[in-house]
Amino acid sequence: MKFSKRWVEKSLFLGMALIWLNGCVSLSPKENKKENKSEDLPAIQFEAAPDSIRSRLEAGDELLKKGYYKEALEEFKLVLKMDHLNEAAQRGAELSRKKMKAERERVAQSLLQLKDAGSNLYQRQEYVQAAQVWKEAIQLYQMQKDPAFQRDLTFNPEEIQVQLDRMIQVLLEKGILLYRQGKLEGAIATWQDVLLIDPQQQAALDYLNKARTKLETLEHLSSTSTAMQPVPDKQTSVLQAQPK
Repeated sequence: MKFSKRWVEKSLFLGMALIWLNGCVSLSPKENKKENKSEDLPAIQFEAAPDSIRSRLEAGDELLKKGYYKEALEEFKLVLKMDHLNEAAQRGAELSRKKMKAERERVAQSLLQLKDAGSNLYQRQEYVQAAQVWKEAIQLYQMQKDPAFQRDLTFNPEEIQVQLDRMIQVLLEKGILLYRQGKLEGAIATWQDVLLIDPQQQAALDYLNKARTKLETLEHLSSTSTAMQPVPDKQTSVLQAQPK
């Protein structure tokens, strides 16, 4: 059977068009979403240059070495979105998670030790030192951005702030007692300790100003009283010194 040249060209064109259309359908994200059962790992592969995957893997490995475990995990996750069967990314992600867990446990242990150390200093009435330890613990806790971190804690971090607030109240009341006893210098020193712990503690600032004003007033009255005492003249002193 003979075919015209035009018919052959037309058939070839139609065949190529069908192949192209089938390729488009197989790459359509909408069709693949229907068949995909995993929300995190799509069944199709994203179009990405090998260099992109390689650079992500290298970045993840470098972040792991430097201790940036969360950032490393994000890099490996990006690789898995482009190639969910990538074994290097799977190993990197798993290692990142293990490192993150170990880091959480280490920080949790450090927090517990700081909490106990502050309590021991408080019991010995070394209030300023106890406050410094507790403040360090609070800052360390606030630096943690991992939502899973609290699960590894064996205590409520708010307990540290409660103890710190209680200690400040104890010092405020101690200063008030010294003030009422007339021990102004002791009261001033106590309220200064409060301000070392919390420079913005308004009650301590007010008490301190009041005590300093009273102390200055008493010192002024004392110096004035000394200056007003009569000085004996020389004749009187000689007469008094002569034997009777």
